[in-house]
Amino acid sequence: PSQPCILFVVMLSLFQIYKILIILAYLSPGIALYFFMRELKFGRTSGLTAFLFSLLIYRHHQAWDGDIYQAAETGSPFQPISSGFLFLALLFFYKSSQSVRAEAILYLILSSIFTAVTILMYPTTGYLLLIFQAVFFLFLYFSKDTHPLTKKNTCINFVLFIFLTAGLLSFWAIPLIPIIEQSKLFLKIPPLSYYSPTLHS
Repeated sequence: PSQPCILFVVMLSLFQIYKILIILAYLSPGIALYFFMRELKFGRTSGLTAFLFSLLIYRHHQAWDGDIYQAAETGSPFQPISSGFLFLALLFFYKSSQSVRAEAILYLILSSIFTAVTILMYPTTGYLLLIFQAVFFLFLYFSKDTHPLTKKNTCINFVLFIFLTAGLLSFWAIPLIPIIEQSKLFLKIPPLSYYSPTLHS
């Protein structure tokens, strides 16, 4: 059954594949936000409103300097895609706190995977996601409507989430440590322009 799909992809040109990627980048934040809103019991209307608002933002929004036109021109559709992954990571973390046993672990693994991929794909969005995860955890834990057992599960899930995400990112983060140290050393060196013969002649 997968042969027609493979044949379809092979027959596409690189330009056509890129256009499909841009369309997915344009739609992915809104789709992920829709399901996130639905899971939080905001209703279908709120989800559709968030989806349409997302389409308007990524269509042309110079204030964020990250609209879909810029993504197409610069060849960087990963910012809007990472935004979609951000909401999926939050969605699966929420589902893990509402589930038990094997199902909760599955959702937790999915949340960690989407978080790690978001950081690798677009670090700025990834750092925001980590902040959102922490705030979202505090919101779930201190909410008056949260059952005590759910609070306990949320704490355990958050600790496991940190270790799982750190483990998935270790192959990238550990080799980066000496590079960061070198960057700190480089920042302490005065700019080369200070020693330019043309400036001091």
